[in-house]
Amino acid sequence: MILEINNSFCQFRGELPQKTEDYITKALTYERDIASEINSLWYMHKNAKWKGNHGQAKVILGKINKLEKDKFVCLYKKGKFATGLLNIVKEILSRHKIDIEFKDLREEPEYSGLLKWNNKPYELRAYQKEMVDAGLKAGRGVFSAAVGSGKSIIAAYIIKKHAVSTLFVVPSRGLLEQIYNDFSIWFGKHNVEQLDTKKVRSAKNFKMIKIINIQALAALNKSGDLDKLLDGVESIHIDEAHHIGSASFTDLLPKMEHVYYRYGYSGSFLRTGSDSLSMWSVLSNVLYSYPAHRGIEEGYLTPLEVKVHRLGGAFSRSYPKEYEKNYCGSKELLDKITEIIRDVGTDEQILILVKQKAKGGSLIHKHLKLCGIKSVFISGDNTKEDITRGIDSFNNKKINILIGSSVIGEGIDVRSTTHLIMAQGGKSEIVMTQALGRAVRLYEGKTVAVVHDFEFVDTKYMKKHLDQRLDVYRRNFDCEI
Repeated sequence: MILEINNSFCQFRGELPQKTEDYITKALTYERDIASEINSLWYMHKNAKWKGNHGQAKVILGKINKLEKDKFVCLYKKGKFATGLLNIVKEILSRHKIDIEFKDLREEPEYSGLLKWNNKPYELRAYQKEMVDAGLKAGRGVFSAAVGSGKSIIAAYIIKKHAVSTLFVVPSRGLLEQIYNDFSIWFGKHNVEQLDTKKVRSAKNFKMIKIINIQALAALNKSGDLDKLLDGVESIHIDEAHHIGSASFTDLLPKMEHVYYRYGYSGSFLRTGSDSLSMWSVLSNVLYSYPAHRGIEEGYLTPLEVKVHRLGGAFSRSYPKEYEKNYCGSKELLDKITEIIRDVGTDEQILILVKQKAKGGSLIHKHLKLCGIKSVFISGDNTKEDITRGIDSFNNKKINILIGSSVIGEGIDVRSTTHLIMAQGGKSEIVMTQALGRAVRLYEGKTVAVVHDFEFVDTKYMKKHLDQRLDVYRRNFDCEI
């Protein structure tokens, strides 16, 4: 029995015992978390029927049926599986005492030695050096490290050491700009470029380090232009890797067969159960974990204190309606945010995070203006330059109150925050961890950051979600509540 190992896929040559194959099939199958999506679709279906739009209701029902049909995903088919899952399969083969020959067909790229520092970043901290060493030894894998722990620097040191054609993938345009600016300083603009679909299609050649967002990557794949970008790439780095369970990445595996080095970085909580299999399939398992509470304990992140403010709540049997009544312009919330700002003082650095633009951030911005309080609101409607300018002005204390939607999200370097107002609600561990990451980054003179959250009394979903958020705060940041 031979197991051939390539960069993207492994293939058994020979027939496995049925019992062993059953174990592998079970281990490489996971159940998708579709509950919230299903609930939302049923709500839309109910509304469509109530309005008499039976055609739309039928379409929505079809989507529900397809979701339920595709609830289970198996990553093992006809003796073939993604190389990132090799460690899991090896453990099963060892346990079943299968006599097997591993035939590794991968070839490590040769070191070119042509990549030099333009301006070298600071020397690595002890844990950062351990992460770099682990990455260089393994050649692929995921780094789960707290927001503010320096993942971009870790990536830079690995890229510098390998010195091969590299593709760096990010989830948002804000992070695209930030990574490009950092890498341009460290490696020089002659080695770094940020790309979109138009630039890829018109380019005759590419620089050594190419930065692109996942949306553009998926668009290039759909249009058939991705091969041009990936040609010659020998190293891929994916920031905020918890997103890569999506088909946008897993569909790229066949096109990435020639890519030897593969790394992922995440500042969010990474699950260790079967729902991470699709992420591991692209990159391999977690190499190193550096949680936020360890960073706080070692003095590399700012300690957090959480204050929960009780407000009169508006109950509803429907989650969307209850959310809108409490978080989208309710007088109680607007008045409490104003009170918090006046209590802490407008000379403090106050960041207000919202979920919705029009019904959240815009309303808060207008309310504060009516109260004589200056603030800046940035959202996806702003230009890339406006977003960058707003974040830089806040970090440099040229403005004191910044309101932001998802553009101040994953990986964005917002570091001067001393008071974080959570005006977005929700329960997602990833979203909450990223949100508090806007407060834990070190900043001169900042000794503690205060997180303000809200308890809406006599509500159903809002109260439950608060309890879940507080649990995330305690487990990930070990903070006082």
